[in-house]
Amino acid sequence: MVGVFAGQVVLVVAVIGFAWWDRRTIIRKAKEETLATRAFVIY
Repeated sequence: MVGVFAGQVVLVVAVIGFAWWDRRTIIRKAKEETLATRAFVIY
């Protein structure tokens, strides 16, 4: 029983961690694209 519960906790932590990392990656890529677009428009 404890093993099953521990497994679920690990799974939840992994999903939350992945979602947080994924969000950060999307925001960083969006910033890079925005900066690249601005640089292209300015020059």
